[in-house]
Amino acid sequence: IKSEIFSKFEKISGKNFSGGMHKKSSMPITLDGDAARLLGYTSEEIERFFKPYLENLAEKKGQSIKKIMEGIRFWYNGYQFAHEGDKVYNPFSVLLYLADGIFLNYWFETGTPSFLTHLMKRQSYLVFDIEGSEVNIEETRSYDLDQMQLLPLLWQTGYLTIEKYDVLAKNYTLAFPNEEVRTSFLRYFMRHLTDTKISMIANYSLKLSNALRKNDVDLFFQTLQVFFAHIPYTLQLPLEKYYQSIFYVILNVLGLPTHAEVETNNGRIDAVIETATHYYIIEFKLHDSAQAALQQIEAKQYYQRYLQNQKQVVLIGAHFDTEKRDLESWITKEISI
Repeated sequence: IKSEIFSKFEKISGKNFSGGMHKKSSMPITLDGDAARLLGYTSEEIERFFKPYLENLAEKKGQSIKKIMEGIRFWYNGYQFAHEGDKVYNPFSVLLYLADGIFLNYWFETGTPSFLTHLMKRQSYLVFDIEGSEVNIEETRSYDLDQMQLLPLLWQTGYLTIEKYDVLAKNYTLAFPNEEVRTSFLRYFMRHLTDTKISMIANYSLKLSNALRKNDVDLFFQTLQVFFAHIPYTLQLPLEKYYQSIFYVILNVLGLPTHAEVETNNGRIDAVIETATHYYIIEFKLHDSAQAALQQIEAKQYYQRYLQNQKQVVLIGAHFDTEKRDLESWITKEISI
């Protein structure tokens, strides 16, 4: 279907995309507004051309087609190939999901981004600096492998996509396109950073998530201690960046709403985790005590914005022991609503 549309588009528009560029322009096809919908499925195309598959899945799962589409959208939609316009779905992953009926990381598993994670370490990127970062339009046209920068490369290889475009500054804001890419990339980065197996990361993530759902903060941090104990001492990274990156990835594979480096009018919160009943506001210290971390949360009133949501607010100060490379202590305090 897409190849036929592509051929017709060339005839109608007079543009030649056989080499990936316009004949008279350096604009890549992935930034051309007229071609943006050609590079993946739209919601309308999935619902129209794959209707029998959707009906079959809906019947098997006892769900509505609308519910099935919500899942597909969360996992595989989100790619944007122009300044404005529709987001499209990864066709490879959509086809395999429609065949199997299981949400898996189909596209990500076709190749692992070891080169990208090596580049992240070499260019000293923190993983939480990636999503929401900006690149200039000129950077997206750079193909010099000797001078390749991480963010344009992540965008060009599909791990990031356009979230918005600043017309005046000619800057793109980039983000992970969907759950498949976000979770898979972060887990792979964790594996590369800590030399632990993906299955171990998934297992600990589930334990950590369950601990917070039960409001068992001690179990949460005890599980983190066990996880950190599996990280080889031979890994040589700047300690602060090392722990920041690891904890950020852990937060983002929990399956709970999480936010790192949250800006407030009095400073920046290291992490906020939300469950059905609680907000956990966390501050970490590498060179100071857990008590000092908790006092910082209280002194700067990081919790104020969360008091209006009818959920229990728990403040947590934690301390990393730089000698042992582990969580040494933590202290909690509940705030009355």
